[in-house]
Amino acid sequence: MVSIVKHKGSDAVYAKHDPATAIASLFRPVCPGRRPKGLDITITHDGSSLRFVCFEWLDMRDQSVLLAAISLAGLEGDWLSAESPSEGAQKLWLGLEPEALALRDKARAFKTTRYALLLAAGMTDSKQNYKRLEEILFRLSNVGCGVRTPDGFWSMHMMSFSVSADSTINIALNGRFAKAITGYHHIRISLKERHELKSDIARLVHAQICARLKPGKFWSYNIDNFAENLWGEIAANKKTLENRRKSVLGGFCMVLKLSNWQGKISGRGSKMKAEIFRPPADF
Repeated sequence: MVSIVKHKGSDAVYAKHDPATAIASLFRPVCPGRRPKGLDITITHDGSSLRFVCFEWLDMRDQSVLLAAISLAGLEGDWLSAESPSEGAQKLWLGLEPEALALRDKARAFKTTRYALLLAAGMTDSKQNYKRLEEILFRLSNVGCGVRTPDGFWSMHMMSFSVSADSTINIALNGRFAKAITGYHHIRISLKERHELKSDIARLVHAQICARLKPGKFWSYNIDNFAENLWGEIAANKKTLENRRKSVLGGFCMVLKLSNWQGKISGRGSKMKAEIFRPPADF
């Protein structure tokens, strides 16, 4: 049995995120009505090779719902494993499709409402978003993650979910998220800051910066390299490159308007870079 989390969506202030998942080019700028099919990404992180596979691209709203789920799971939840006794818990566990080393791992599960999840994700409770939420959860539950380490192979889906008879939603997050939630090797993303940003690009840029830059630290980014990572591919032509550069530049400028963030943009063309100072954590 998965316990109901006693929360409101507004209680979701930050997400303690898995670093490798956060830096991968999983969540991308997607034009409305033109979601590309097929996503297969391999990255190296902390001595491990990670492969993420999904049947279609993921966008900013998918990222928002994932971050909301991570934040809510951190407030309160149950541990899930192969030994979990209840039928409902086993359904969530098997939905993660654990393989190899993951069979000995633990996941994090919680129960929430559609309204609370939308609010935590910074989305309105419109009829369209209620329908969109089901589609997002379905996409996220189909993202496979395989990890090769010196110790062996680990594999789980990103999440699994089920809907209860009372229409509440049961969500399980894989073992990597579960470890991050407990404070093991994680990065933090402020959902309060994210909700203040008014464009998809700005929110994607903010999440990538937070994944790579610790609070209280300074770093500089080449805009074109950042854009390539954000889209997960090299621009096909000069016009596309210029459009992406402009979009990322706009995203950085919006992030710099957040309270206590500092920095500047310098250079031109392929030499353009953003210098960013992320304020010390207030959470």
